[in-house]
Amino acid sequence: MDYLTTLSKKIRIQDGLFSLNDLHKVSGGNQKHAPFRFIRNIQTKALIAEIEQTPDLVLAYKSSHGGRNSGTWVCKELVYAYAMWISAEFYLRVIRIFDQQQASGSQVAVVQQSEYISVLEQKIIQYEKQMRLIHSHTTGMKREFADTVFPALKALNSRLYGNAYERLHVVHMTSKSY
Repeated sequence: MDYLTTLSKKIRIQDGLFSLNDLHKVSGGNQKHAPFRFIRNIQTKALIAEIEQTPDLVLAYKSSHGGRNSGTWVCKELVYAYAMWISAEFYLRVIRIFDQQQASGSQVAVVQQSEYISVLEQKIIQYEKQMRLIHSHTTGMKREFADTVFPALKALNSRLYGNAYERLHVVHMTSKSY
């Protein structure tokens, strides 16, 4: 997860959007400046509409409930609008922090992105190992099932033999090898 640091407090960044909840805490946490109040504001809604009509298809904001990354996430333009909505002093502070971060952050962003890709590659390798393990277990179970249950059903001349054989064949044909 990337962060924007403001006065030694971190603002989380996810998918290019900034945590408005973190920014709210940095601003002092006044209830009248709660993120949901800002998003419901008529001027904010108009700004969101303008942002979302831009040709580069920028996601203006998203809200997520529950989990580690719950809250209101907004684009940079809405961060500025939120800061301006709170106070001129806070707005100026946010502009300066963004400028400072942009001036020194281009190399940091590349490092953070490469670290993120490395973590993703590790997770993919881990998931592939787990899928191979699951596949080997299910293959063994199919063989065991075929070796023990089919002969018993066939010996009993059960009508279930045909259905079981058919289903196992379909499962075997549609399973992927990892």
